[in-house]
Amino acid sequence: MKKTLSLLLSLVLMLSLALPASAAETEYPTLEGGVTEIQKYGNIVLDIDPADLKDGGYTYGDLLTVTVNGTGYDMPLCTNYSDVDTGALVLRDSEGVLIAAINMGDFATSNGLAAKVTAEDGSYTWEFPEGQSLESITVSISMKEQGGYYDQYLIHQLTRTDERADYASDAVFANFRNVAVGDLGENAFFRSSSPVNNELGRASYADDLAEAGGIPVIVYNVPSRTGLNIAPETALELSKHPLSNGIKEASGNISQVAKIAALCGDELNIYSGNDDQVVPLLSLGGKGVISVVSNVKPELVHNCCKAWFDGDTAKARALQLEMLPLCDALFCEVNPIPVKYAMNVLGWEAGECRLPLVEPSDAHKEQIEQALQAARVIKE
Repeated sequence: MKKTLSLLLSLVLMLSLALPASAAETEYPTLEGGVTEIQKYGNIVLDIDPADLKDGGYTYGDLLTVTVNGTGYDMPLCTNYSDVDTGALVLRDSEGVLIAAINMGDFATSNGLAAKVTAEDGSYTWEFPEGQSLESITVSISMKEQGGYYDQYLIHQLTRTDERADYASDAVFANFRNVAVGDLGENAFFRSSSPVNNELGRASYADDLAEAGGIPVIVYNVPSRTGLNIAPETALELSKHPLSNGIKEASGNISQVAKIAALCGDELNIYSGNDDQVVPLLSLGGKGVISVVSNVKPELVHNCCKAWFDGDTAKARALQLEMLPLCDALFCEVNPIPVKYAMNVLGWEAGECRLPLVEPSDAHKEQIEQALQAARVIKE
């Protein structure tokens, strides 16, 4: 197995966790109430007692519909904001108080309930739309899917250490351990619930892997695949290792890429991991793209980057937009299913996908072929 230049630091934690006993026959009561407070960061405090939820059969990990002023929001019942990803909705049971929130976001402002006005001295008030007030906000809670978030909830409850005694079972501990892979051997590759969260001291594991390989590495941030995001602050820590050559940024979050660029400067090369965001990342100081589209039309991707580096931003923009239909087609299903099919259509004999990947659907095959024709890669 060849040593790879890309370091996949965010790993999917795969646990076989049983859901609580099924309650398909259960009828869950709809609980109604209001809002007693909008907190500093826009979380709304409900006047519904968590004990009433529990009495009605609700439990942590259930996916609920919280309806606020007539608009329904699906969110899991959890105990911490961090039980969901950044930007996700959560209904938190905070020591006997229910709080509807967006993790690292502002629920009240985002959903038009109120606008925060901050004074020069740092104090703040909430201004409500005309004719509305805190007391006029209505809330109801109903069951969306019993146990619908249970696996993810349990994963977020894991004690994140490498000590067996901190885990409930060998099966759980097995998801945080050394894994021998190819030539890397022991103490080089780790499975973890949060492999690079430096608040938990995780950057050292990335250092271990880089040193075991002994060659420059590129950090690969692809939260859509792994369910874990490499934060800009963690990227900064990783950039300090002499073997950290760059980061393939596939989060799709341009604001995050800008922060990585601001924090890391020239210490960490940034490469786009999304073909539809090449020019935006180059504009933030990116060095290029690790591309899927280049497998079927390399000159298009090359010319786009070259135009940018030559200072012809108008041409780079035009080529970026020309690339979009291919981007859409080559990501119509999970990568690399579409691009492998495209390569076979082009005669490169890439072979069949290995399970659990399968052939694209007939509709997606047609979409891929039409995109290849439109890009003049194959003739009609």
